[in-house]
Amino acid sequence: MMNRTTQSRIDELIRRYPMLDGCRQSIDDALEAIIQSLRAGGKLMTCGNGGSAADAQHIVGELMKGFILPREIKHFNQKFAARLENEFPNHAEYFKQNLQSAIPAISLVGETALMTAFSNDKAADLIFAQQVLGLGRAGDVLLAISTSGNSINIIYAIEAAHALDIKTIALTGRTGGKMQSLVDVSINAPADHAHTIQEFHLPICHAMCLALEEEFFGEESAIDSATEKLRAEPSSRERELQSELEKCRAEIELRERDLQSTSAKCRAEVEQRDAEIETLKSEIVNRDKKIEELKSKPDMLDKELKTLKSDLFMSKAKIDELNSEITVYAGEVKKRKSEIFVRETKIAELMSEIVMREAESVKLKSTVAELRAELDQRFAEGWRLFQKYPQVSAHVRQLLNGVFTRENDFMSFICGGAQTNSLETIWDVRRECVMRNQLQDEEILRAIFDYCLKLVSASKIQARYSLLPTREGDRFDSDVHIEGPNSRAQGRIVRVYLAGYRNDYNGKIIRKSIVQVQ
Repeated sequence: MMNRTTQSRIDELIRRYPMLDGCRQSIDDALEAIIQSLRAGGKLMTCGNGGSAADAQHIVGELMKGFILPREIKHFNQKFAARLENEFPNHAEYFKQNLQSAIPAISLVGETALMTAFSNDKAADLIFAQQVLGLGRAGDVLLAISTSGNSINIIYAIEAAHALDIKTIALTGRTGGKMQSLVDVSINAPADHAHTIQEFHLPICHAMCLALEEEFFGEESAIDSATEKLRAEPSSRERELQSELEKCRAEIELRERDLQSTSAKCRAEVEQRDAEIETLKSEIVNRDKKIEELKSKPDMLDKELKTLKSDLFMSKAKIDELNSEITVYAGEVKKRKSEIFVRETKIAELMSEIVMREAESVKLKSTVAELRAELDQRFAEGWRLFQKYPQVSAHVRQLLNGVFTRENDFMSFICGGAQTNSLETIWDVRRECVMRNQLQDEEILRAIFDYCLKLVSASKIQARYSLLPTREGDRFDSDVHIEGPNSRAQGRIVRVYLAGYRNDYNGKIIRKSIVQVQ
């Protein structure tokens, strides 16, 4: 809702021009729509024909610099002023003395090259609609000025704005013409001829510019801004981030304990196998003793046989019995030797398994160290990018609201960036920054995009992504390249505006590289 000083500007307009009292509600509604859009990071676009075109440019001129208030950047762009002091101290004072805070506004009537080219190549009555499509975003506002309300190029611009969820405001005459039923708000000047309608349009435009300046740069606006700043104490946010950091550390310690537990289990298994080996060795020793006993028994039998042979009264049956016993004992010796061989083979297998388990234990420890180092590195890199992200413009953050749903939440920042569809959204916003020459925003987003590319590639087997190898001097290939500004239809690449990327798993190109071809 507008503050009291803002409303007083409209009160003054009605006092000076009582005939505009019937337009009061429409003017208030138009200002509310513009203020809501600007506070949400939107902008105002204006268009008109002839004298209305001059009014469209006039409005932008009053909004993009100080109108009657100084708008000093040291009060309303403090972060910008502070960076000037730090990075360009020799020129900072000159900037602060002359630059003024601006209300984002664009006139669609001043692009001579675009308008003449589009009129010649395509359709002259769509010159404003083309610019609305190129510059407009959902939440913006279009102020369309037409004394008759029937200008076809203005009507087409309004229809294009509605298709993009852009609020529309008409500044027209008494009847409103065809525009009346198409716009969200219609301000109808109480006159019927073009020159008398425009005589009312000028004070209305001036009053709206004064009201917007008062809303964003007046004393009440400064007080509201200071109050909000006092409410947003940094200590609470720091405590919240510290809490998140402690949670991450606790999770790391928990994983270390799990790894230690696993390692202890492996050591216990190895010790159990060692005990089994010792038991087998003991059994082998006992078997050896029995074998020695069995080996000595045939000698005793031989002596007994000799004694029996020497005995004249020994029967042949007794001799056969003794020979049979010797055969049995010999078979048992052979069987015992076979068992010894099997036991020795099992011992060798167990020893081999012990060596393998020890190698696996060493490899597991190495893997744990590598994973921990990689986790620390990714955490540090993600934290650095999370701290730099607020430096991008409010408009860019608005576009990325679907990726980073909670702007000051580090875990939301990481989770949002680790999604496959997040890569496409961030790349599309980078393309807009490049096309709009927002180099600072694009530099920060490029680092965030590269980081998110690594996150997605590391977390999903079927989503291994990499940047397209696009270099200056390459031949233009429509399968992997898109012509950017100032390009010819064929030729070689002379500049890479923005590198595309692909899915290495299936070879699919997700976004083509935007290049300049000459």
